[in-house]
Amino acid sequence: MESLVASVPAVRAALGAAAVTVVTAVAVRLGAGAVDLPAVLVVVAATALTVPLGYGLLVAVTGWAMLTGFVVNTAGTLTFHHGDLGHLALLAGVGLAAWTLSRGAGVGVTPRGSARGSARVTSPQRVATRAGSPARSR
Repeated sequence: MESLVASVPAVRAALGAAAVTVVTAVAVRLGAGAVDLPAVLVVVAATALTVPLGYGLLVAVTGWAMLTGFVVNTAGTLTFHHGDLGHLALLAGVGLAAWTLSRGAGVGVTPRGSARGSARVTSPQRVATRAGSPARSR
C-alpha cells in the first residue's frame, strides 16, 4: 500500500505550504532577513518538483504571502508594492521552472502503475491476468 504522501499531490502541497510557514516563522524569530527569501525559494522549488503545476503555484503564493505579511511587513499585512510583486513573480517563476524541469527529466512523483507522457492501453485479457484470474476469451 502506498503512503498518502506518495499517492496524493494535495498532501505534498500541504506539506510544502507548512514548510514555507515554518521557514518564515524561523526567519522572523531569528531576524534572518537575508535568509528568508532563498529558503522559501528552495521550499517552493522542492514542492513544485513533486506536485501538479496548480499546487506548486499555490505554494509559491503562500510563500509570497508569508514573506510579505510577516517578514517585509508585520502582523500579516499584505501589500502590493513594487518589491512585493517582484517577490511574487520570482516565487511563481521558480515554481514554474522547477515544475517544468521535473516533467522533462521525469523527476516528479507519479502514482504507481501510471505512465508518464503517454497513455497506456491494456487489453481486458491482460488486466484479468494481472489481477490473478485466468483470462477468458470470447
